[in-house]
Amino acid sequence: MENTNTNQSLSRVSRNTFGINQTVKYFEQSLEKPHNYVRIAKQYLLFTMEFNFAIDKMSVEMFIEKKAPVYKTACRKFLKFAEKNEIHRVFDDSTPNYKGNKLVLAFLANAQLSENSKETYARALHEFYSFLNEKALPPNKEAVLAFIQQCRNNGLSPHTTNTYISAIKQFVKYCILKREDLKIDSRMVEQMRDVAYIKILKTGGTTKKYAKDSLTEEERNHLLNSITNPKDKVIIALMAYQGLRTIEVVRLSWKDIKVEQGKNYLAVWGKGREEKELIPLLPECHKILIDYQISITRPEGSMFAYKETSSIRKITNKWLKAAGLKRDNVSAHSLRHTVAQLMLDKGIPKPMVQRFLRHKSESMTSTYTAKQEDREFLNYEF
Repeated sequence: MENTNTNQSLSRVSRNTFGINQTVKYFEQSLEKPHNYVRIAKQYLLFTMEFNFAIDKMSVEMFIEKKAPVYKTACRKFLKFAEKNEIHRVFDDSTPNYKGNKLVLAFLANAQLSENSKETYARALHEFYSFLNEKALPPNKEAVLAFIQQCRNNGLSPHTTNTYISAIKQFVKYCILKREDLKIDSRMVEQMRDVAYIKILKTGGTTKKYAKDSLTEEERNHLLNSITNPKDKVIIALMAYQGLRTIEVVRLSWKDIKVEQGKNYLAVWGKGREEKELIPLLPECHKILIDYQISITRPEGSMFAYKETSSIRKITNKWLKAAGLKRDNVSAHSLRHTVAQLMLDKGIPKPMVQRFLRHKSESMTSTYTAKQEDREFLNYEF
């Protein structure tokens, strides 16, 4: 027998978006006795969040495909519960460092970000809205510029301030795009449009500092040759040869290996993208991928079955340390930097590097060109 009070409570607020933990708790209370249906329901909701699916029959059927009968029973029971209470989507209500603002929570739930980036953006937007509330300001260009000035007055570095600016700009772009779903009035939309054109700060100083270092080609080869576990090796190869981000590695499935006209490709679901993009699968990485495929019994579904990017970072740090390559500013993301740097060093045209790494703008790729120019300048014989 279902809990009547819970259902009545949900009915009154059914038009609102629900947090995943909140929804799971309501579902648990609706059951007559404790059951593992709750655990399965949460897995299903994480699945809908990951792929931005609605809670409906179609997404349930996709989730339970090839799973044990208990998954089918649990998800269908949960679907009846969700339909009865008009719960169509959930957001991540466990995101650290931010609570309260519905627009921000919706953005964080749907943004294609790594866990680290999500935490950073959550913190930035929390600081931003605290500033707006304190000053009683709307989220317009003047308010953002005042917030930037406060960041500088408080001694934040240009790099950190630019990260905050980036978070705010991505947030307002999301709000503008989803203005009808989020029920944002036209006046606020116009205010937000001006925010999207705010430029990042120029970083002064005589010495440029880059967020991540890259490995040399010899170091990359040494790292890969030192890895004995086939699964760990292909994870690192995908970052060190293909330039994948940690979140892109997590999202890979076996179906993402494509063959067209005798050539191998990877279909990559990139950061902030609505659809997958094809990139060439390099022979060195393809060989390592095949070795891993042979080592497992049933290569289907998710390629690695990891849910969090933290798992990828732990694996990478473990082998970087084992190879004697772990140092300041060298991490999993450094492998992506390595791909860019080595390609440019070999004379591959910058537009091709930009396409391979799926950079949204040429300026992102130019960071690596600047590194190359700095190195050549310091070593030049005048």
